[in-house]
Amino acid sequence: MCLRWLIYNENHPSAFICYKHADDDSLPNLIREHLKNKGYFAFLNHQDIRPGEDYDNYLARSIKNAANFILVVTESTFLEIIKPDDYVSKEIRMAFKYKKRIIPVINLDKSGIYPGVTELPPDIQKLNKIQFIEYQHKNPDQTLKRIRKALKKPWIILSQIILILLLVSLALFLLFKGVPQWSLKNMEAKIKEKDSVVLYNTTPDSLPSPGNMPDPDNMDSGEKTFPAAPSNHIRAANEFLKKTGMDTLLRESMNYRNTYLSSRLQNEVFEKALSGLKEVSDLLNDKGFLTDSSAFYFKMASEQYEKRQSEYALENYYKTIKSAIPDFK
Repeated sequence: MCLRWLIYNENHPSAFICYKHADDDSLPNLIREHLKNKGYFAFLNHQDIRPGEDYDNYLARSIKNAANFILVVTESTFLEIIKPDDYVSKEIRMAFKYKKRIIPVINLDKSGIYPGVTELPPDIQKLNKIQFIEYQHKNPDQTLKRIRKALKKPWIILSQIILILLLVSLALFLLFKGVPQWSLKNMEAKIKEKDSVVLYNTTPDSLPSPGNMPDPDNMDSGEKTFPAAPSNHIRAANEFLKKTGMDTLLRESMNYRNTYLSSRLQNEVFEKALSGLKEVSDLLNDKGFLTDSSAFYFKMASEQYEKRQSEYALENYYKTIKSAIPDFK
């Protein structure tokens, strides 16, 4: 149904409903509402022609673009259809001209008597050879179901399905195969740039090896194992936060983040989480407490914050802190 809602619209209706305006319009409206509820857009002129439109041109365009032509036939239809200037007759001619699938729906009177058929004009006599559907007043649901099943699917639906399947396949491929290798190498090169990494004060032997660099496949979603920082570095960072009172702000910001993750609503709680984690991350960066991995996340978060990619920035500020002081609670 969702696919039909995506494909069918007023520019490409699934069906054009033709009926005699002098007749009761309850059946055309019923057909339209039934198809709408099933995901089809059915064109009905008294509802779908916008004020100010050229009536004849709009009708012709709607019939041409529709996949099907539903003809609601009553006894008065047969009486008037022989007139050359009759609108129903004109619409039937256009349906034949544009090679539409015509679905006649014969609206029997309550007595069940079939209305007499007047001889049709030569250019629409083919109507006599088309299988029709009888509208059963005692069982309207069954009739509506038959009308729906008789609809011809336009060729565009096939191309749309193929396109959607290709896009879904591409998305799944990227999801499970991860970031291309050229992108990984580009990220590693950025980490090695002097202006993108803030090294913590320790001996060269304790620096993270390339194998411990953060995994770009998980940068923007979910939790992962962060590279371990030296215990003396973690202890110094924790003591600094306690001494400055920033541990309280960090703890509150972590709680705000958890609250946001449970609702995913960007409200005041989200703003407090983002501003708090950003403030602590900025301070750790200024004081030289970021490791290679946390500096990597900090740089990403800062760029995302500038671009107003707030949700990504929030998670990468969080990862900045967790990779710098993973034992903070």
